[in-house]
Amino acid sequence: MKGRIAAARALATRFDASVTAQYCVMSFAQLYPMVEAAAFPPATLADNDEERRKAAFDVFTSAVGSDPRITWSADRVDSVAAFARMTYYNDLTIFGQRDPRDPEAADVWPGLAADVVLRTGQRALILPWIDTPAPIGRRVLIAWNESAQAAHAVHAAMPWLTTAESVMVASAGEDADVMLSGLQRWLAGHGIDSMARNLGPTDEAIGEQILSTAADHGSDLLVMGCYGRSRAREWMMGGASRSVMGSMTVPTLVAH
Repeated sequence: MKGRIAAARALATRFDASVTAQYCVMSFAQLYPMVEAAAFPPATLADNDEERRKAAFDVFTSAVGSDPRITWSADRVDSVAAFARMTYYNDLTIFGQRDPRDPEAADVWPGLAADVVLRTGQRALILPWIDTPAPIGRRVLIAWNESAQAAHAVHAAMPWLTTAESVMVASAGEDADVMLSGLQRWLAGHGIDSMARNLGPTDEAIGEQILSTAADHGSDLLVMGCYGRSRAREWMMGGASRSVMGSMTVPTLVAH
């Protein structure tokens, strides 16, 4: 949580924005649906949930201090759908990648970030559980595949792109050079100079190539589109999600 708060505070300062922290975890009853009511009465379950909420609030207040731009939401959220509805009234939603070191990571709905983005089409910034560079968006990598989703992500990233020190665009496949040239021309029209990287043929390793390119470029922000088919959660360039989301090393701005 502290990493997300620090990132949100930096963005609020940079873009003169306000931030709302929304507590959003599964209730004790949702975590343990098979627990017998006789062993844990509803009142006990509710007390347990309130204790977890208070613990999170204490971490929040300690990290935020007296910063008036960052407030704690009193809304109670009991489902992904309820949280997703709230994002329609945000310019950006910040998520954190699940931290394998955190014993309370299981409290969060699996695939929350992807689910919310696919449900709503809203932009989201996902932070890796490892240390996040600050500030975010000085060196930006765009993973481009000439899709509506990727285009939405690039439009969402414009506040960063117009002030970035370095922008690199990367694409894969036999039409990569054509796609990259088109994107570079569009960015140039907004006064954004960019470098291009052809990642070669599209294959199952495309996610690793994206992350490797981000490391080579020293990127502190990756921009990419996401898409879903039926209930499957997939990211641009097909299986890239398995690498980018599973081995995330850089803050990633996504849109659907």
